[in-house]
Amino acid sequence: MRQLGFGLLCLVYSSVSFAMMAPKYQVAEDLRVMTDFIAAHPKVAETLESIDYKARTIYFSDGCKAVFEVPESSVVELLLSEPPPQLTFKSSNCELEYANKPDQPR
Repeated sequence: MRQLGFGLLCLVYSSVSFAMMAPKYQVAEDLRVMTDFIAAHPKVAETLESIDYKARTIYFSDGCKAVFEVPESSVVELLLSEPPPQLTFKSSNCELEYANKPDQPR
């Protein structure tokens, strides 16, 4: 009985690892999400200071930042999801758009 339980546990965890992307591909995908975000927001693009990949944060416009996260998933969701959960925008401490005309940076 113990062997059957251990076998099922190994099967579940190995399935989770197959459902996840290889790290080198996940890094490229997360970076793509962040650069697409920059391209979609002219203020962020024009005042971009840096991208901190490890902190999943884009810094722009004198102390402003846009923070990203990977939504938490249960083991069951990881097993059933194709593709795996994607990096998403979480929050920003500044406006992402210009208050006045888009062609006039402030």
